[in-house]
Formats: sequence, C-alpha cells, structure tokens
Amino acid sequence: MLFPNTAPSKRLLNLYEGYEKITHRCDAAEFIGLTLIRKKCYLFNKWMNTLEALPKTTLRKLGN
Repeated sequence: MLFPNTAPSKRLLNLYEGYEKITHRCDAAEFIGLTLIRKKCYLFNKWMNTLEALPKTTLRKLGN
C-alpha cells in the first residue's frame, strides 16, 4: 500500500483547515491551469495526450 498520509489531498488537509477534495479540486485545477499541471505531472500529460489522439468520433461517443 502507498503512504496514505502523503497523498496530495492528505497534505492539503494538513495545510488548509476545511479543505474538501470533491469541492476544491476543480477550483485548484482551474487556478493552476492545465498547462502547468501537464508540465509537472508526466502521467497526467501522457493520459491527456492519449485522449487527444483519439478520433473525434470516439470522443463524441464518450461524451454522450
């Protein structure tokens, strides 16, 4: 098992009283921006590249 107390959400809980993962994650991502997230997180960038490489018809099906 990984170190559950060192997960990003757990570290944020220690830093900011009242942090709620579900409520604040979109706000944090919007504030930081996808460009910086992709630059700093190799696996997220790889996942985004995979999604972007899918044919547009596949993306439309996934969106429905």
